[in-house]
Amino acid sequence: MGVNRLWTAVEPTVSQCALDEFIISEGFHPCNINGTPQLMHIGFDASLWMHAVCSAKLKHGKHVKNAPHFLIQCFQELLSAFGFTWHEALGKAEAELAKLNAVFLDDSDILLFGAPCMI
Repeated sequence: MGVNRLWTAVEPTVSQCALDEFIISEGFHPCNINGTPQLMHIGFDASLWMHAVCSAKLKHGKHVKNAPHFLIQCFQELLSAFGFTWHEALGKAEAELAKLNAVFLDDSDILLFGAPCMI
């Protein structure tokens, strides 16, 4: 979705670097009140990737109620198997993702929720 002309407004603050450089330079700063290093938490909205799988279907010209697609559970299990945590947002995913250190997302709405970094 996004906000009209938001990219133009934030363009002066944009900087580009490789992801590994970003993680090395930003990923290990003291992030908590004690000043002890804390790993960076990066989030992404998987619904962007799963949209085609989860979208409403038509059968014989009628809308069919979708049950959760089996790939969603497989995706969650894959994330867990690799040691990643996952969470299903109750409302707008952008609002919850904005609380993390960085976000993989192509929707500028995340900036309105105060995300510190968009990858």
